[in-house]
Amino acid sequence: MSGSIRTIPISNTNKIGAAVSSERQGGFPILELPQIYHTAYVVFFIMYSLIVAAFAFENMGFVAVASGLLNIFAIAFPILFYRRGMGFENPLVISCILATVALVSKRTLGLIYGLPIHAGLSGYSPQRLEDVYAYGNLMTSLSFFATYVGFNFGQQFASFRLTTLGHNKGKALFIVLTMTAVSLISLVILASASGGIIQHIAGTARGFRGLEVEGGAFYRPLIMLVNFSVFAGVLCLTSRQAPFISICVCGIAMVVAYVADGRRSSAILPLILFLLTNAIATRRIPAIRVVLFGAGAVAFLGLALIFREANFGSRSSLNTDILRSVTVSDAFGRATSEMAARSGSHSPLYAIVARVPGEVDHLYGAGYLRWFNLFIPRFIWPDKPRGIDVETAEVFFGAKGWGMPPGTVGQAFWEFNVFGVIGVFFVVGIMKRVFFESLRSNPLSYITLALYILLIFYFEPDQNNFRNLVFLFLPCLLTFRILGMLKFGR
Repeated sequence: MSGSIRTIPISNTNKIGAAVSSERQGGFPILELPQIYHTAYVVFFIMYSLIVAAFAFENMGFVAVASGLLNIFAIAFPILFYRRGMGFENPLVISCILATVALVSKRTLGLIYGLPIHAGLSGYSPQRLEDVYAYGNLMTSLSFFATYVGFNFGQQFASFRLTTLGHNKGKALFIVLTMTAVSLISLVILASASGGIIQHIAGTARGFRGLEVEGGAFYRPLIMLVNFSVFAGVLCLTSRQAPFISICVCGIAMVVAYVADGRRSSAILPLILFLLTNAIATRRIPAIRVVLFGAGAVAFLGLALIFREANFGSRSSLNTDILRSVTVSDAFGRATSEMAARSGSHSPLYAIVARVPGEVDHLYGAGYLRWFNLFIPRFIWPDKPRGIDVETAEVFFGAKGWGMPPGTVGQAFWEFNVFGVIGVFFVVGIMKRVFFESLRSNPLSYITLALYILLIFYFEPDQNNFRNLVFLFLPCLLTFRILGMLKFGR
């Protein structure tokens, strides 16, 4: 990002326009966390902790409640101790916000009621489940603190040097529209290869990715091209295109990503990514808009789950009648109940910390190595394992044919126990600091900002985020290099 750049200086408003000058105008950070938001978060943290503690003590012992409160504190740490100059774009601040949203939406009931039952630990007594719950919370808290220590240690490492060359708002729009078109064409090809759009949607609704399961050679490349639409949305926002264009591009990206593989996260994660990007690019944090979009996302989760359940047994037709009778309360209720189950009674983390290594052996890095299987097409390796998520479902829940991701903390513990949690997240913290310093120490442009946000958002130690980095971040990085808009080194 260093070197001369033929671009337009930032205006006095310090907003990121179509391009920026080689000298950072207005200093750093890009967006300071407003004091009113910081104060509101601190008040929320205190009230939320008090409410959780008041109810939790009626259902659990002191150690279990304390472990939950420690988890809340570990998540909130970066914003509780926010200092001017850290910046909203700081990886720790971003992670804190995302983790807080996940905590409130998924884990509130778990923090209050603990772990009275668990699908993978049916023979455990209530007291033993409470101990497992406390230990799982401790591991989760440890992962956050290990990341913070690694982030502090990471300042000793060199940052990346990139040079952005000759780009403008018009060229950015051309790239955005081209990527969106490529994504739409790839979706059409993917659906056609599956037998048509109806058959494709029906297949993804039941967890069946036709081309992948049947050995199609082009499934992964097509998914990679489909995901270009997500980066197109991010680039559209960082280059400050017209609002109508940005809304259309981001909307198409979420629809295309969801239809392509049927994963609800494929639509929700881009939505969160777009809101985050918009806040940093416009230097405004639209709280009301975030709440409204968040409510819509929860409703979509419930609606998509109901739709999937109604079509789970079909491969050739779609049952859309169920959608006519679903109410908003049904969608919200179904979404919240599943999110609570995923973080409690069906959370792989608690099954992993309870049964590893006593009943299930450590993986000793084999699970992480398995991520790289995605580079090998199934037509070359017909018996290729389906992934660590499928093994998690089989080993800890006795389920076959579908996957349940172990989670970042769960997999780190499964690999190397406590040392895995500390070591993996310490390295994650170091790398996030390197990425952050790379943003700080180089001239700012819409390209570097888009790449940085994408990298920080998906840089987490789990299989799904690794896939997103491989099939989204790396191709986009290579695209800019080929177009001559990005050069490595000084």
